[in-house]
Amino acid sequence: MSEPTDETSGESEPNNANLGENTEDKDTPETEPEHPEEVTGGDPAESAEPNAVENGPLTNLNDEETDRLMDQYIHYGEVAIETANQRVQMNRFFGLILTSILAGLFALARGNLTTTSAAIVLFASGFGSLICYFWYQSLQSYRRLNKARYAILNQIESALPVRMYLDEWRYLKREKPDPEIVEPRPDDDPDHRSHTIVEQWFVRLLAAGYLTVGGYAGGFILTPLLTSAGYSLPSPTTVGLIIGATVMAGSIGLFWTRS
Repeated sequence: MSEPTDETSGESEPNNANLGENTEDKDTPETEPEHPEEVTGGDPAESAEPNAVENGPLTNLNDEETDRLMDQYIHYGEVAIETANQRVQMNRFFGLILTSILAGLFALARGNLTTTSAAIVLFASGFGSLICYFWYQSLQSYRRLNKARYAILNQIESALPVRMYLDEWRYLKREKPDPEIVEPRPDDDPDHRSHTIVEQWFVRLLAAGYLTVGGYAGGFILTPLLTSAGYSLPSPTTVGLIIGATVMAGSIGLFWTRS
């Protein structure tokens, strides 16, 4: 019986070596869809048995204290769900508003622009990019908040017979829960992709769209200024397309390297 235990602990060492990485400001690769600490606040290879609690306030609880702990656990889980609902509502609000404004800017920026209309598009695109930045920071804030909350929930579960949140993560990682509740996911199932990563890339693409249309409008402002200064430039539309394409490629490349 001791040999299977050694094999399990040996397999978990590569995962433990990655726990020191800072994933707060970057997305993890597809093969490591989300860092264990960000989901559960603990190591997926950690034992989930009740006797895993060796010291601290969760040690040697009597029946009354266990019931009280269970009530706190249920309430705190409801708070975590409420926070997730607030996050969904925030995403719907920002997504609807920013997508609609961006579509309107692309419709307004078709063809030739006057200096006034180009200035309006440039200002609106800059404002939209700024809102995308604050939206992205809000997602990061929710991510850190969830990391803290699920770390607490996972610690409370160490005093319960089953650690559901940790077992959920183990299932997504194709690892067996302890105690074994369900079979691991089949190997042919698609890899789990963090919802936070999808949200962040949606915001990044929106920001790239705003920067692109802003660069296009900037071409209609920059061309007359440089032409009056004696420079020979192509038409404002051509300059705008060049600037817009350059800004789009640069922003997507920057987002990709920082992801």
